[in-house]
Amino acid sequence: MEVASKQTKWINLSIKRPSLWLGLIVLLAIAGGLVYRELTAVHLGQSSVGLTPLTELGRGTYHGAQGGLYPGGSNKRPSAHEAAGIEIAEGIRPLAQGRLF
Repeated sequence: MEVASKQTKWINLSIKRPSLWLGLIVLLAIAGGLVYRELTAVHLGQSSVGLTPLTELGRGTYHGAQGGLYPGGSNKRPSAHEAAGIEIAEGIRPLAQGRLF
């Protein structure tokens, strides 16, 4: 019987104090908005966070690592990489001929 009475008290509390629940919801919404604002890169009219994208870093470094997508700070895939990728792709074959699974 004690479990039922605790449940009844909880239901009565939630029904009797809707302003308490409304206040809690508003507080959570405000807190969520503040967190979201701090976590977004662009807020208050900023268009950047001040960091250079990896693809635009070129031969420059970031924490000791050279920029660019490929060696030498380049963003153009080296022909050796291209040839190796094509060779690997051409060697891919289905595991089971004529079956879907």
